[in-house]
Amino acid sequence: MWNCPKCNEASEDNFDSCWKCGTSRGGEAAPADLVKESPAPTHALSKTNWPLFFAILLAPALLSTLVIAVQPPIVWLLLLVTTLFGSIASGVTCAKLLARDACDEPESKSVLSLALSCLFFLTSLGLCYVGCSVSAR
Repeated sequence: MWNCPKCNEASEDNFDSCWKCGTSRGGEAAPADLVKESPAPTHALSKTNWPLFFAILLAPALLSTLVIAVQPPIVWLLLLVTTLFGSIASGVTCAKLLARDACDEPESKSVLSLALSCLFFLTSLGLCYVGCSVSAR
């Protein structure tokens, strides 16, 4: 093992230059075409389309409220579809929107997506219940 004279990063003996900065063992700087500029860090969730996120999360609650207010002949079937399936779709979609921006590794993205799906499903279901309760009065 040897340490880079520029960045002090440890490298294996079978390498002639630093894996991190490209400096050779002797201290010569890496050629300019080998040095990679790292992009400026951005907040992971800054790419999330927040208006779309909240529109998707609230859509099942608004549709359920509308169904109760209009009272169509098949009200319970429409209510079931908008509440249950709408909440599932809303939860999964919102979780995907956040997880794709928050994680880089596929395994972490899957776990976070599943956890957020459950959370947003319950949130959307709760909002549907509140909407139905308010509009039924």
